[in-house]
Amino acid sequence: MAEEQVAATKEERSTGRVVRFSDKKGFGFIKPDAGDKDLFVHHSAIKSDGGYRTLYEDDVVEFTILLNDDKYQAVDVTAPGGGPIKRRTTFSSGFNRRNSNTNAGGCFNCGNPGHIARECNNNSSKSYNYNNNNNRTAAGGGDFGCYKCGNSGHFARECTKGNNNNGCYSCGGFGHVARDCPGGSGACYNCGGHGHLARDCTSARGSGGGRGMLAVQDSLAKLQEKNFTVNLMISALMQYGDIAGGYSSTFTIINKCNYQVWPGMLSNAGTPQLPTTGFVLQPGESNSISFPESWSGRLWGRTLCTQDSTAGKFSCLTGDCGSSTLECSGGGAAPPATLAEFTLNGADGLDFYDVSLVDGYNLPMLITPQSGTGGNCTATGCVVDLNNACPNELKVIDSGNGESLACRSACDAFGDPEYCCSGAYATPDTCKPSSYSQFFKNACPRAYSYAYDDGTSTFTCAGADYVITFCPAPTTR
Repeated sequence: MAEEQVAATKEERSTGRVVRFSDKKGFGFIKPDAGDKDLFVHHSAIKSDGGYRTLYEDDVVEFTILLNDDKYQAVDVTAPGGGPIKRRTTFSSGFNRRNSNTNAGGCFNCGNPGHIARECNNNSSKSYNYNNNNNRTAAGGGDFGCYKCGNSGHFARECTKGNNNNGCYSCGGFGHVARDCPGGSGACYNCGGHGHLARDCTSARGSGGGRGMLAVQDSLAKLQEKNFTVNLMISALMQYGDIAGGYSSTFTIINKCNYQVWPGMLSNAGTPQLPTTGFVLQPGESNSISFPESWSGRLWGRTLCTQDSTAGKFSCLTGDCGSSTLECSGGGAAPPATLAEFTLNGADGLDFYDVSLVDGYNLPMLITPQSGTGGNCTATGCVVDLNNACPNELKVIDSGNGESLACRSACDAFGDPEYCCSGAYATPDTCKPSSYSQFFKNACPRAYSYAYDDGTSTFTCAGADYVITFCPAPTTR
């Protein structure tokens, strides 16, 4: 770590650029302007303008450098000046990449919106040359391949390859692109030998100095036979193994409350989906679910749920996900709600988890890792019933019996920037704990209490299963 990074303290702010960030994994890396090592950043450390917290490749960000478990990482990550990171549409790749082309939103072939270049049917297009390859220009979408490297399956603005000095990416030769290459075996396009590309070949071009295309064709036939076996292996792994995200963790959800709880679950964008997103637990019941590795998302408990006898609409007084059914099906929890947040198999193979009261509180919850190792592999949560102790101005009251059903966050209750860490209060220096967030922190010191409450609230573990318990000390309603 460079001296500039070592010297950084909790009070100092740094700037840098996002190297990459994965929605699926829930983490990424930032290259600091002052320093030579990339910094790890977890999605929980990002100040967002709402919704799932994420970053975009090559964005300039501001952050604080923190030493955690002998590793430096970026926390309190904001836009320059301390504002929130603004959410925008991303491509469907593993990492968020910016669209730096001036034709943003339009087809890279014809310039019109509503489709992409590989689907373009406009043969009278602008004929852009996206890869500076004079042997290939965009003349319509008939070939359905990348206009940068020539391969199919992606388009130019997603291409991770450079222009390869205008040479074919398969054989290194000139005059064609990879998808038209007859020498896909990796043999030299000029002499048929191996270990070099055509542009580096010392044999006389076209003079018969080597086996030429006969060698290429022999090698290609052998490679195709090998590739068939390799492709079968990859296909099997993607269907059953780690490449596709096999089921790696068992979550056992237990209801120790003296009332019904309807767990709800939401998977983050780009993460494997769960076999269920909502169900009911009677008092004393439990349910075990296999969660995919690399899963990230949140889990919460809904309470006081009913189904309309006429329209059949399902709804809950706390934690409702707006789906009108038992399954949440992509809907998140309406605040106030106690949230359990997870990113499985993140950096260094660690799971990241926390219990958050940033969106308020509706019932006690405890996360307990089982048989895990490494990191800060301990239980966390909020195990006390805060509904009755909640400040009156934050209480959600049952109009029928006057009981307190949940406890709102100050941001949700009042909407003031000083409570929401927005506007002039959008940085760790200006947004400090309020008396309301201190109420949550004092009662539940390991849970997130407000937006910048990072240092004591995120926990890590490797190879663990998890028990999520509602009302670990039984409560009544």
